[in-house]
Amino acid sequence: MIRRSLLAVVFSALLLGAGVLGAAAHDTLLESNPTDGAELDRSPEQIALTFDAHILDVSPALVLNGPGGEVEVSEPEVVGPELITALPSLKDGNYTVNWRVVSSDGHPISGTFAFAVGDAPAADAADGEPEAAAEPAAESGGSIGLIVAIAAVIALAAAIVLLVARRPKRNA
Repeated sequence: MIRRSLLAVVFSALLLGAGVLGAAAHDTLLESNPTDGAELDRSPEQIALTFDAHILDVSPALVLNGPGGEVEVSEPEVVGPELITALPSLKDGNYTVNWRVVSSDGHPISGTFAFAVGDAPAADAADGEPEAAAEPAAESGGSIGLIVAIAAVIALAAAIVLLVARRPKRNA
C-alpha cells in the first residue's frame, strides 16, 4: 500500500514538474519582415513579427528609429502569433526596430533589429537574426514559480506518507 502511494506521489510530481517547466518557456521570435540587416529598395508598408505561439494582446509596443529620430508608426496589432504595424513612407536611411510583447506565458519579451531603405547600408542589430530577449524580471518570476511548485510537491508527498503511516492496519 505504501509503495502504491509513493508511486502515485512520484508520478504526480513528474506531471506537475513537466507542466511548470513547460509554462516557464517564453515564446520565440521566428522571423521579422523586413528581416534584420535587410537592404530594401523602397519603403516597406508594414513591419510584421512572427512568433512560435499566439502572443497576448497586452500593451504591445513597437518603436521605429530612423535618420531623423523616432518615426511615428501606427498602433501595433496582435493577430495570433503575429505583431503587425503599418508604416508611413520611409525616406532613405538606416532604421532600428525595438519591440516588446507579452509572451503566451504572461511574461514580457523584447528585442531589436535593423534594416535600411534606399542606398544606405543596414546597420546590424543582431548579426543577421532578430534579437529576442526575455526581461530579467520574467526570468526570476519563472524561477520562483518552480521553487514554489517543488515545495508544494514535497509537502504533498509528506502529507500522503503521514496519512498512510497513521492508517490503522487491518487484521486478515
